[in-house]
Amino acid sequence: MAGLTALSRTAARIPQPAVARLGALLLAASVPVLLLHVDHQPQVSLDLGGTDASLKLSDLAVLALAAAAVAVLVRDVGSLRPAAVVLAPALALLAWVGAGVVVGAVSDRPYATGTHLVTAAGFVEYAMIAVAVAVLVRSAAALRLVLWTLVGWLAVLDVVGLAQFAGLGDTAAGERQPSWIGYHDLAATGATTLAIGLVGLALGDERWLVGRLREAACAAGALGLVLSGSVGGALGLVGAAVLVVAVAALLRSLTARRLVTITAIVLATVVGVVALRGGDLAQFGRFVGLLEAQETTSEDVQTYSHRTLLGYFGLRVFVDRPVAGAGWQATQEFTTLEPYLADAHDRFPDVAAQAFPSEAEPYGVQNAYVQALADLGLVGLVLFLAALAIPIAIGVRAALRRTAPGPALAGAAVVLACAGAWTAQGLVAGLPLDALTWFGVGLVAAALSTPPADG
Repeated sequence: MAGLTALSRTAARIPQPAVARLGALLLAASVPVLLLHVDHQPQVSLDLGGTDASLKLSDLAVLALAAAAVAVLVRDVGSLRPAAVVLAPALALLAWVGAGVVVGAVSDRPYATGTHLVTAAGFVEYAMIAVAVAVLVRSAAALRLVLWTLVGWLAVLDVVGLAQFAGLGDTAAGERQPSWIGYHDLAATGATTLAIGLVGLALGDERWLVGRLREAACAAGALGLVLSGSVGGALGLVGAAVLVVAVAALLRSLTARRLVTITAIVLATVVGVVALRGGDLAQFGRFVGLLEAQETTSEDVQTYSHRTLLGYFGLRVFVDRPVAGAGWQATQEFTTLEPYLADAHDRFPDVAAQAFPSEAEPYGVQNAYVQALADLGLVGLVLFLAALAIPIAIGVRAALRRTAPGPALAGAAVVLACAGAWTAQGLVAGLPLDALTWFGVGLVAAALSTPPADG
């Protein structure tokens, strides 16, 4: 409390615009840290009463953003009031995540309560990014600074990914690459950045003056998404593109030339992803019987048959615990999945033995929506969907009602792009995908908290 009081007194002596400007600079500086894999971050191991945890550079960045947001809100707490409708679903989801830890702790199954309490706290921590963006992005100049930093950092990740693709790394040359961020997080970063570029293309300078940012965002985003080879990321991009085109058409900003350009960019990106993942997609076709099976189809772990198998486990957990689920992160534990192992072997006899969960490698569900059902129950899924869908809907509504629709539409497009990426990623605390999702929510909230004409 003493530290917070000191912070409040310090903030009170600083003019509000100066605090906000410094906060925007801090937000921009945090982008490379938040969009970096944990393996590439300095971190300190912690022992919290027998529970292992770590303090990463990205954690410090989030906490610094939260402190900056508090410094602004001390002087102008009312500025966040218009964004409450966007942030409320997220708060409800976070509260239910906390309840999920309690559900797991009181269950009759083994449950690593301390470990999952730490991951729940990490999930809540990253959600503060939404509040920080809503409070710190107060002008068009601040937003452009953050977006240019995003594009610039993605360009760096693209260069690393290209080097890996050429064989200058530990991954296989000529295949999908993780860069310094990870496959699915690179996909989310590429899809969201490209979605922002598409908003700029669709609206034009007359509706959103971002200059060359739109072309740079499209180029960096498309390359990053293709290098990631993520079908989930591609699905998110397509959804975001459809949303952007529809809103731009309703705003009468969409010309035939802009539509053709957007369609060509999206089509080329999706084709690139499919080309890079052609082997995995073909194996899935063999798994479902559309193509002739090969020995590798059942002897080796294949991406999409594996995901189908893990989804089965998640749905079985949900059926047995439909309301509140098994507990936050419970499907990360083999003891939660073990009761369904024999049935899964009977249901999927052609899936490689090493693809099944084991005590050594439980795998988890690896799909945020199925995991929400299994870990948090139907209530958790509804809250997770609401935390994504409500900001999208409000962002679209705000874009249609404002003379400067760009920021609101960009926020909605970012959240929708992330929603696609979540189909290939489980609910894990501290991921770049977490940061991007809450960044999109924060953009919508920031658009509601700024004057209608300020884009």
